[in-house]
Amino acid sequence: MGILLPIIRVAVMTGGVGRGWRRPLHLFMMERRGGDPIPASRGSHLTLDIKIKGEFKKVGISLDPAKWDELYQGWYQKVEQLWPERLLTGSQNPNYEAFSPSSCAVFAVPGPDQDPIESSDDSSDSKWVDPNDVASTRGDGMELVYRSDQTRNYKRNPDLGGNAAQGNAHCSWVSIRRHKIRHKQADTQCQEVVCLFMGGVQASSQHVRSQFLDDLSSLEGSLHLFGLKT
Repeated sequence: MGILLPIIRVAVMTGGVGRGWRRPLHLFMMERRGGDPIPASRGSHLTLDIKIKGEFKKVGISLDPAKWDELYQGWYQKVEQLWPERLLTGSQNPNYEAFSPSSCAVFAVPGPDQDPIESSDDSSDSKWVDPNDVASTRGDGMELVYRSDQTRNYKRNPDLGGNAAQGNAHCSWVSIRRHKIRHKQADTQCQEVVCLFMGGVQASSQHVRSQFLDDLSSLEGSLHLFGLKT
């Protein structure tokens, strides 16, 4: 097992590219001064193939917890052999985004009922199934990170998903990627892989990221893939 490919596989499963890489391409209602809200898009839509023995195959990891652990442990052992002085040993949860079993949590949750984006066979051309249906572009992970009510202050929270509405780059401790993989229990055509970086926050604390972790693990049909559970 190499070092670079496992990193790419994790990145492809949990995010996209560009400024919107932490969210799947989705629709939202954009407020306008002196006018009614209009549908607008945000996020990233990435497809990545790798050519193996003349055949193109999708890059990623199956939604099997054992496969995620196997990939990480194999990568860790390889890095340990080459650069042992660069590794942080023990159960580390640093105050930044770190992908490790003790510093992040990855879950697969039900996505939209159907893939909101139609793509050509070679993925060279894509379009919205319905460019006006905002709700159809969001799964349970997206609905959760945008939740804002008396008990949950998740939307535009800089300690969780960031606040892109302010116009500047903000850290998002939550990364969500939509995959066209059927969720049998919820009977949806897609699933969302949600990666939460704890950033030094303890899972048992009262911090908003700890609360989000509890809610994420409690979603109906949620599957723990890697890292912290609660």
